[in-house]
Amino acid sequence: MALRNELDEADLVIGADGVNSLVRKTHQVEFGTKIQLLSNRFAWFGAERTFSYFTETFKQLPQGSFNAHHYRYTPAMSTFLVEVNHQTFERVGFGEMSEEQTRASCQEVFAEELAGADLVTNKSRWRRFPVISNKRWSVGNCVLVGDALGTAHFSIGSGTPVALEDVQVLSHALANHPLNVSDALAEY
Repeated sequence: MALRNELDEADLVIGADGVNSLVRKTHQVEFGTKIQLLSNRFAWFGAERTFSYFTETFKQLPQGSFNAHHYRYTPAMSTFLVEVNHQTFERVGFGEMSEEQTRASCQEVFAEELAGADLVTNKSRWRRFPVISNKRWSVGNCVLVGDALGTAHFSIGSGTPVALEDVQVLSHALANHPLNVSDALAEY
């Protein structure tokens, strides 16, 4: 309740706070938020090697289907996201594995693509992708952008470019209505 009061006192609150948006949760009913969890599971790792561009690797193995999404984020590191369907998740026993066991298993599956590099964990637990949508993009003085507004699936890359596009459109709307936030949000 205290957060809601603080948000209501501001001229404009931009919820650019991602999938677990506090701004969206505070006004969830008013935004008309819907969240659907997809059945596939994914775990997010780093890889100590670079991939020249966003690529995916599909593997069909006796234990099931695997898909890795990989792309460089620094000169020496890449994101390496492993996705499996529900059947593979259960068959391999990922739900009972520790983070380290999961890392080692995924590193073994994608050894060829990793070319000797290690996967790096950072809270690399299995999750289900949340498809987030909202009937309204703004409520009162609060507006959502990026993954707070609607998730971009990792198969198309990072959600950050989508958020930046949302902010560009919002900034144009605010420039068109510099004295009236309500009109700007209606245009957005």
